[in-house]
Amino acid sequence: WALASLGALHDELMTKIANMATPLLPSFKPQEVANLVWAFAVSKRAEPQLMEAVTRCITENLEALSSQCLSTFAWSFAKLGSKDPELCACLSDGATRRMRYFNPRELSKMLWGLATMKHRSDQFLDAAASAAAKLADQFAPAEASNTMWAFANFRYSNPNLLERMARATVAR
Repeated sequence: WALASLGALHDELMTKIANMATPLLPSFKPQEVANLVWAFAVSKRAEPQLMEAVTRCITENLEALSSQCLSTFAWSFAKLGSKDPELCACLSDGATRRMRYFNPRELSKMLWGLATMKHRSDQFLDAAASAAAKLADQFAPAEASNTMWAFANFRYSNPNLLERMARATVAR
C-alpha cells in the first residue's frame, strides 16, 4: 500500500511481494488483503497466483469483509480488468447484505467496480439504489457522477433515486 501511494513501484519488488504474500494471505486481516490488492491495482499488475489466492480469501471470508473492503476489492479487480463471474457474484452478494454500512464513497466504488466488470445483480442494484437515495445529499460530485454512471451502464432506473440525486445536486 505504501509503495503504491508513493508511486515507488518496481517490477521485481512487486513480483517478490506477490510471491511472498500469496502463501501468507490466510493469516492477513481482511483490510490488509484489500490494501495489498489496491496496491497491485494502482500499479496495474495482476499477478495471477496472488489474485487467485485473494479471490479464495474473499469467498472463504465473505462474512468478515467490511463495506470498505468489499468496495476496495470491487474497484481493484475492475482496475485490473477482472471479469470473474464467481468473484463478482460473491462481492455483490456481500455488498447487498452489508448495504446499510456503506458510505457514499464506498457505494460509488462498489457500483463502479461491478459496472466496469459488467456484473449485474438486480438484488444488489435494488439495495444500492435504495441506499444511494438515502445518502444522496452526502455524495461528493465525483461520487454522485460515478454512481449514476454505474446505474446508467446497467440500464437500471429508479425514479426515487433519480429525484433524490437531482435534488441533492441542485441544492449544492
